[in-house]
Amino acid sequence: MPPGSQHDRNTLWRLGAWTAGAAAAVAAVALSAQTELGRQRLQRAIAELASATSATAAAQADQRVAAVQAEVERLAGELRTLAAERDRLAERIASLERAVADVTGSLAQQTAAARAAAAATPDKLPKIPSDASPDPAPSPAPAAKPREDGKTPPPGSPAQGADRATQADAPAVVAVAAPPSSNATVTVPVPPPAPVPAKADIGIDLGGSSTPASLSARWKAIKANHGPLLVGLHPLSSPDPRPGHLPYRLVLGPLPDAAAAARLCALLAAAHAACRPAPFAGAPLPP
Repeated sequence: MPPGSQHDRNTLWRLGAWTAGAAAAVAAVALSAQTELGRQRLQRAIAELASATSATAAAQADQRVAAVQAEVERLAGELRTLAAERDRLAERIASLERAVADVTGSLAQQTAAARAAAAATPDKLPKIPSDASPDPAPSPAPAAKPREDGKTPPPGSPAQGADRATQADAPAVVAVAAPPSSNATVTVPVPPPAPVPAKADIGIDLGGSSTPASLSARWKAIKANHGPLLVGLHPLSSPDPRPGHLPYRLVLGPLPDAAAAARLCALLAAAHAACRPAPFAGAPLPP
């Protein structure tokens, strides 16, 4: 007999034995169901199986409910966090709007005052009170100075021209009347008017760059981010000769004074932009 056929026969015997055992078990269950005691046992087994199934289903449902409740609580916490963040951002935006309104109003007032001062004419200068003493009469021109030989140079001569040139270079004098007890007239020299120093323009320094083109790009980025704070200001490229620093600085202006520059720098610093007051001087930026 070949080995393969013996193996197949053993398999068939095992399968037949399993089939016979299953049939016997089914027959035993059928016979037991015919009796009262068998029916009770069968019902008890079915009830236990159903209760076990329902308990398993209830446990799984409880787990699902707990997971859903945990997810709902997590979403509610995220919603509360987002609402608090929204309120904080709204408050910050409101404070920035108030600061921008204050700076814009102060700049407008200072600009109007500067324009009014520039529009003033010399005709509006204060007049001399009426009780002031009138200007003294101009003193007569001094006579020609005699020469060492006792002769007076004739009119139009070179010597008389030199005397006139010397008198022209002499400081201006004003004749002042002497006290009544004296008939003399005292001349007091009038000093020349002092030059008025030029007012230096004030601006703000917003950082440096290596080339004028990159400085122009920096100005466009700053204007896009902080445009409402920079209304009415003009950019300049200011050279920076300090060693170890970028050669070009972005300067905006002009501003009325250093206090206005400090206030504007404080607003830009609150918006995370580097800023410091600086003189408003330099060349226009390239387009």
